[in-house]
Amino acid sequence: MTPPPVPSVRCVRFGPLPQPVRFVGCDDLLDATRTILRGWRVTRVARGRAVAPAIRVRRTADGYRRVSKWQDRPSRVREKFRRTLVEALCGLHSELLDWYVEEHPDTLFVHGAAARFGRRLVVFPALAYAGKSTLTVHLAQRGRQVWCDDVLPIDPRTRRGLALGIVPRLRPPLPPSASAAFLRFVEARRGHERRDRLYVNLRRGEIAPWGATAPVGGIVLLERQPSGPAVLEPVEPADALEKVILQNFAREVPALRILDTLERVVRTARCYRLRYAKTEDAGDLLDGAFLPPRARGRRRPSRSRR
Repeated sequence: MTPPPVPSVRCVRFGPLPQPVRFVGCDDLLDATRTILRGWRVTRVARGRAVAPAIRVRRTADGYRRVSKWQDRPSRVREKFRRTLVEALCGLHSELLDWYVEEHPDTLFVHGAAARFGRRLVVFPALAYAGKSTLTVHLAQRGRQVWCDDVLPIDPRTRRGLALGIVPRLRPPLPPSASAAFLRFVEARRGHERRDRLYVNLRRGEIAPWGATAPVGGIVLLERQPSGPAVLEPVEPADALEKVILQNFAREVPALRILDTLERVVRTARCYRLRYAKTEDAGDLLDGAFLPPRARGRRRPSRSRR
């Protein structure tokens, strides 16, 4: 009888995270994880010299089994089984974010999206069904550099936003109002997908790599509408501050420091509410509000290299 093949074992360190992740029999998941990271140094660690891995993933007959130091009960370990590659990728993606947050206890983390207009970031706090990820990808199509579509770290000392270098993830189906140009853009960058998850593999220059920083120049509260023209209207800084505070999930930063930092961020930013049905209309208004006249409508040519 032919013995079963020996599964591959890979111990890998991801960028700023201090411990390795061990992949057993799932080189496909390791390769998929590389595709969603920009600016992360991914390095192999010799098994005999490696410190204990923080996350272990093994391919089994039941799927991808993930175990980490954050799971302390067998029931939680069982919950980490993922049947498909994309499910396993989404799970590991989330755990890498949780790990990064834990390793940076003095940093603020805002749940939301951000893109750079000129030299400053415009931040879109996460609001239910507001379409922030779709709008973020559309802004990349227009030539605005994406900073994030989910989590924005903010340094309390400099009050600058940090790029994590993780590509956006859409929730198909795409809106029926999406333009043909937007659909072509997404198709050309289509990454791993399954049903309601689609990674958009933005190229060099379209997304900021891990470690890039920029000041915040705008806070925009999104409201998705079924139809009608887009409207961008000023909001009181207090209203914007409330939304940003509600979307902050820093775990160990004192409350007064959180309030002081975010109040200073909002105070120096222009604050708006954007009601829109079509991302193209929303993009036009955002360009008009946050770009100088000579830069409006200017689009960065896409590069073929990733």
